Amino acid sequence: MTLEELQSKYPDLYNQVIEEVKQAERERVIALNKFAKSPGAAGIVAQAIIDGPNG
Repeated sequence: MTLEELQSKYPDLYNQVIEEVKQAERERVIALNKFAKSPGAAGIVAQAIIDGPNG
């Protein structure tokens, strides 16, 4: 099933998943930004944000 099919057939489920993914990504970036305050961590954090959660 493609994302388009999921969105078409199950719009409520699709929207729920999208919102949960957005929230998880926000939380990941917030945690990384807190870590960025550690000495020498800024570059690592910047790359982790670029690479995403599976990088």
